[in-house]
Amino acid sequence: MNNNNKSLLILIFVSLQTTPIIFASDNSSTEIAIYGLAVNIKGDTQVGDVETDIDVPFSDILDNLDFGAMLAIEHQRGNWSVLGDVLYMDLSVDNTATTDGSITLDIDASVKQLVLEGFVTYRFLQREIENSSLSLDVLLGLRYIDLDLDVGVDATFNMGSASRSGSIDEDWLDGVIGLRAKYNHNSGWGAMFWIDVGEGKDSSSYQLIGMANYKFENDVKVFGGYRFLHTEYEDGSGASFFEFDADYSGPQIGVSKTF
Repeated sequence: MNNNNKSLLILIFVSLQTTPIIFASDNSSTEIAIYGLAVNIKGDTQVGDVETDIDVPFSDILDNLDFGAMLAIEHQRGNWSVLGDVLYMDLSVDNTATTDGSITLDIDASVKQLVLEGFVTYRFLQREIENSSLSLDVLLGLRYIDLDLDVGVDATFNMGSASRSGSIDEDWLDGVIGLRAKYNHNSGWGAMFWIDVGEGKDSSSYQLIGMANYKFENDVKVFGGYRFLHTEYEDGSGASFFEFDADYSGPQIGVSKTF
């Protein structure tokens, strides 16, 4: 995707999220959420002929995280809603491994990743059950991923040492379909479960989210749960070959306000 298409996609996303806020009517609402994701990243990547594993447990994420930002916005009008999610991470990974007791590998990887999601949803089921309610939404949208990756491998062995490195800046787009279930109780407690699958020209992805929440009388909501995102991408050949296969998983907590 070239820079013009990338800029157009971001402009469309921002427009979709801000326009409903400006022109919101009495029967509509907008929820803005800020959250943190203690993510565990596990997978493998190849740049040219340089291969390496990526394994960052969420217990070490603060040591490896150079910068991160997470924001979600949803505007609802009747049974329809438009929602977007932005997740950006800048990580530095340094792993040392010994193979066969004679070769030591020092692997350095710098990962800058933007995950930008936009969906239109339709509520096709709404049920009131005593003091609670249950709803089901169908989701249709896009998942855009931009990845800037630098990988370096230094090998030390009995006869000397060797170094290899590679870098790549790739972005891809998946069309996504999914389902979201919401449960709310009059006491303020609620829960949400989300599942989606995505497919692109050279990529695929799927996501699972489970959250519990509590909503206060001032429409402030705190939430927490677990999120899992799997993404795969492959492109090019020879020296320009790039493959990325990774799982992002871990606890997620945040706070939101509904206007």
